[in-house]
Amino acid sequence: WVTVDPSNGHVVIAWLSSQYDAFNHRMDVVTAVSANQGSSYTNSRLTTVSNEPDADPNYFNYLQQFGGSFSVPQYGDYIQAAAMNGQVWVLFTGDYTAELGTLQADPYLVMGTD
Repeated sequence: WVTVDPSNGHVVIAWLSSQYDAFNHRMDVVTAVSANQGSSYTNSRLTTVSNEPDADPNYFNYLQQFGGSFSVPQYGDYIQAAAMNGQVWVLFTGDYTAELGTLQADPYLVMGTD
């Protein structure tokens, strides 16, 4: 997701990344912010706990060798960001809340600075 903070002109890019997981699997929300119209960026990890995308069995088909999904949406399809007055808000899907003993995919909002 790409957004621009209208108060200062900073370009903000938000995405899900597995770069903080040693197994290249669990995901975090990361932003890249440019204060010079895209010439250079500074990355920031906004989530403090990595998300396990396979925690919700509805989103991971354990019957297939390489996973897959029983239903949509897939992770990353629903990520949005907004920036205003030096703040960044990113809405994303995560498996942090248990319902009936199973972690469920729900929307979460994290905040950072630009």
